[in-house]
Amino acid sequence: MREESRGTEAERRRAAIVMARKRRFGPFGAGDRTGGDKEGRTLREKQVAAMLRAGHPLDHVRQVVNAVSEQALEEWVDEATD
Repeated sequence: MREESRGTEAERRRAAIVMARKRRFGPFGAGDRTGGDKEGRTLREKQVAAMLRAGHPLDHVRQVVNAVSEQALEEWVDEATD
């Protein structure tokens, strides 16, 4: 019952993307996030923490924050609608 009240898988994925876009997380942010430097790692950790606090599942959060592009995220949502 609880899962049903949260919407479909595609809706949950879309909600994670909406938050990321608003907060400029993952591929929606500015600058290079892929570097292994301490600053980049710290930024990703903060983004993950914020999305988890908002109630997004960890697997969704990782997918969004680590996405290489907005297009990759759109494809990820499309996979859930098939």
